[in-house]
Amino acid sequence: MILLNEQVQTLVGELEQEPSNLFAFEQSLIDTVAEFSDFILKHRPSAEIVALAFWCRRSNIKNLAIHYGEQLRLRQSRVFHITPANVDTVFLYTVLLSFLVGNINIVRLSSRRGAISDELVGLIQCFVNTDKGALLGSRCLFIAYPASQFQVTATLSKWCDKRVIWGGDDAILQINQVAPVANELAFPDRFSISVLRLSSEQDAKLAAKQFFTDYQSFNQQACSSPKAIYWLCTKPAIQDCFWGALAKCADDHPQFELNHQLNRHINTQMLLMADLSLKPIRSISHPSYLMLEFEQLNSLSILNAHEGNGLILSANIDSLAQLPEHEKLQTVGYFGISKDMVKDIHALRKTPLGSALQFNHIWDGVDLVKRLN
Repeated sequence: MILLNEQVQTLVGELEQEPSNLFAFEQSLIDTVAEFSDFILKHRPSAEIVALAFWCRRSNIKNLAIHYGEQLRLRQSRVFHITPANVDTVFLYTVLLSFLVGNINIVRLSSRRGAISDELVGLIQCFVNTDKGALLGSRCLFIAYPASQFQVTATLSKWCDKRVIWGGDDAILQINQVAPVANELAFPDRFSISVLRLSSEQDAKLAAKQFFTDYQSFNQQACSSPKAIYWLCTKPAIQDCFWGALAKCADDHPQFELNHQLNRHINTQMLLMADLSLKPIRSISHPSYLMLEFEQLNSLSILNAHEGNGLILSANIDSLAQLPEHEKLQTVGYFGISKDMVKDIHALRKTPLGSALQFNHIWDGVDLVKRLN
């Protein structure tokens, strides 16, 4: 719904009559999230929403409760969540964690949200209207209003004890200029990569399937979606086998529509114009991706300005020391790398290829449960 500031003021006034305090990971909270997981799966939603349902299954939530035990505070907080436009499900992970530790939540949905987000919101609305979902509905309110209504953001920021922002650097800066808060958890622009060390055609085919899992969801725009592949001591013939296997995966599961392909080529031209020293030595074009290979790929500005939509940059390296190092490097998905070698990778997250988009309550090095409690 679109809210005017007067409506938000009324809303906040109503929320002052808050529900009773609940202990973190109280059984009723765990039951509600587990029922939500079952509810989602019964409706056979998009793959991204299925992944969310798998994460919030009962066994995983119970393991979290056991892990944190008695170390969480009992005080109830009010949390204002501002969601991203480019990744349709990620915001609900932090909302559900906040719910599980007993908080009251207002969630601002992006006016630029996509079809998957609308599907997810529809499922939430149906669930909270059931007896099993009533508790979630009483403690999590989802609203929508244009980002230009700064006063609404300011009002909700005054209401909250904590604020969570999923968004780019510019969005976070703008929000903090309008309504700074003392206790904020922000997830700014990040980029992610993959490093592959392949020695056989079998490796190449398996790696292609796992890489496809990482890059094809969310139009390759998630912060953990790989934007580039670094080939560690991998022969060209094995790389060619990888690209052939990836093309087959893309043919079997087409993802990128015509507008994504157009944006891919526009972004490619912008990146190449921004750094004239960056000259491709090879390319492979497919409806689902454009691969550009470079002799070297260590331009952090290029990696950070990469907009997804199926653009895959590529380079050969002889050592993990040639991987980019930057505070904005979030996830490195790896294949064919030993555990001892993984220690030499500098990134916020290091994960086996194929699991880059799997959510964890430790995100960007932050313990979300403790920060939201």
